[in-house]
Amino acid sequence: MYNKWKTGATGNWSRISVPEVDALYEQQKVEMDEQKRIQLVKQMQKIILGDAWWIQGAWWTRLEVRSARIRNYAPMPSHWLNRRLEDVWLAEK
Repeated sequence: MYNKWKTGATGNWSRISVPEVDALYEQQKVEMDEQKRIQLVKQMQKIILGDAWWIQGAWWTRLEVRSARIRNYAPMPSHWLNRRLEDVWLAEK
């Protein structure tokens, strides 16, 4: 999920850059004390949620419009899953 907030990350489509959050992320990556790591992550979350205009959710509504000619296609709950279409075909009518 942090890929949405890290400065320069490919998933940071809004181009948010908060150096304090980036520093906390780097700290928690190497912190061996679990309780301290939890506190660092909570600090990151507080900053992100305090500044956020948009909050990344884990779910969305998936809408697909497709031809009735498509056969043997099963929609998945995510746009990123099951994009292999080797068993899908188009019917004549």
